[in-house]
Amino acid sequence: IAVPLSLLMIFVLLYFAFNSVKYGLLIFSAIPLSAIGGIIALWMRGLPFSISAGIGFIALFGVAVLNGIVMITEFNQLKQAGMLDVRERILKGTVIRLRPVLMTAAVASLGFLPMALSTGAGAEVQRPLATVVIGGLISATFLTLLLLPVLYLWLEKRKTNNRDRVLEPKTSTLPGKALSIGLILIFTASLANAQQSISLQSSIDKALNQNLSVQAAKLKSFSAKQIEATAFEIPATNFVTEYGKINSVYNDTKFGLVQGFSFPVVYKKKALLLKAYTQSQLLNEASIKYNLTKQVTTHYISMQMMQQKILLLQKADSLYQTFLQRQEQRLKAGDVNILEKTATEAQRLQVGNQLQQAKAALRIIQVQFSLLLNDTSIYFPEEGLIKLVLAAVPDSANTVQLPALQIKKQEQQIALQQIEVYKTHSIPDLNIGYYNQSIIGFQRIDGIEKYYSGSNRFSLVSLGINIPLFNGANKARIAAEKTNISRSQLEYEEAYKQQLSAIRQLLIRYQKNLETLQYFETGALVQASSIIENANLQFNNGAINYIEYIMLINQSISIQSNYFDSLEDWNQTIIELNSISNPL
Repeated sequence: IAVPLSLLMIFVLLYFAFNSVKYGLLIFSAIPLSAIGGIIALWMRGLPFSISAGIGFIALFGVAVLNGIVMITEFNQLKQAGMLDVRERILKGTVIRLRPVLMTAAVASLGFLPMALSTGAGAEVQRPLATVVIGGLISATFLTLLLLPVLYLWLEKRKTNNRDRVLEPKTSTLPGKALSIGLILIFTASLANAQQSISLQSSIDKALNQNLSVQAAKLKSFSAKQIEATAFEIPATNFVTEYGKINSVYNDTKFGLVQGFSFPVVYKKKALLLKAYTQSQLLNEASIKYNLTKQVTTHYISMQMMQQKILLLQKADSLYQTFLQRQEQRLKAGDVNILEKTATEAQRLQVGNQLQQAKAALRIIQVQFSLLLNDTSIYFPEEGLIKLVLAAVPDSANTVQLPALQIKKQEQQIALQQIEVYKTHSIPDLNIGYYNQSIIGFQRIDGIEKYYSGSNRFSLVSLGINIPLFNGANKARIAAEKTNISRSQLEYEEAYKQQLSAIRQLLIRYQKNLETLQYFETGALVQASSIIENANLQFNNGAINYIEYIMLINQSISIQSNYFDSLEDWNQTIIELNSISNPL
């Protein structure tokens, strides 16, 4: 549903942007070819269509259409500047807009490349989305640079040759606009119903209760607990029966029951081994919850920062929109030339492109966040910025409690218990039996001949022992487990050293981020606000020109954007440090 609605939304916005169905359809033609590129990319990588791939198509359509807007806008501006020859207009406009179009496609493609090649946690969501965007942008760029100018040439020549058939802009477009606005309101309302605000703690609780990986880990732990009862497994009872001439010419019957069992120490060792396996599954469950908590917190913080960047870019877009209106008024008055107005439009388009990419990145994070929560709803964080606080400086005592190290240590314990079980294989097994049979015929009892029929039964009890005389294979198993213990010890030591190194790196990163945030919070952010205020004042007074004004605005926006990047890096560092200080 989201993909068709997004296509409708794009066409409505194109119609508003150009007030022309013709130009709207012309730019809208970028969508089918970009979709073909995304589908081919999915097919080449053997990836199925999924929700994340659908979100990728939505983001792809926005970037593909944006390139078409840049190109058609340039053609129309050249036409308004007096360049009436269509071919000349196309050649010059394509050369001017070649770099912005290629840069837009290259930045988006390279930005999604790590996600397309990802193999870590969440890769099953990231790969389809990034593959769609990269493949679609390749075909969309081809359309923008080659086919779109051809279609524009065809439409313009058709307009020249058939002026009577051209639909001129109507003076009153109220019904069409009213319908478009209604569709936008419906679309916005549907998105509002689908999106929900959620707090960080609620996100973590929801993920721990609903995430499929956590539920699967719980079932594994429960299954291991159930299997502990198999430690006292008694072998099957052997039942035998015989019929025939066992003792004489008469047919006798015989049946017997034989039951084997081990010494109690064998069952005890097996129970300890199975308990060690259960503990391993519990540690694995704790590790999954540990990593899931970090992932949810990381995505939540990323959504917050991306929202702040979107607000910042919207503010910049508003500033450039106001500035562009002034430039248009000054152009009509003859105070500026067409170059200054075009430069201002290019700057605003660049900010608009960044805004679209930021919104697409936010949608990607939201999809990943919903997957972690195992929910189809789209969530967004509560308003405001979170600046996490370091709970405590982690040390070696915290390190040994990390789930990854605990699992490595438990592997050694399992190997030790397995050796103890293998040693019990050299202990003999016992079996006890009971037999009952008939002996038909005459038997001499105390010198008296007596006849016994089939109804007269004779019984006996047997006791046996199974001694393992050949124990070579079992000794090999014990030697292999001892090797596994040595391997696990080395892996544990390596993981321990890596964690200590990671803590040292995180503390260095923490100190660097602390100094960076102090720089922004004590001076840079105040200066950024002052720069915008003074730039507007001086430009209105004529103290600075438009180039200096744009440079100052960009500097202020850059300072605030860098602050959000630094704050996100700080929060990610605190997440890692706090997870080490509080591992389980």
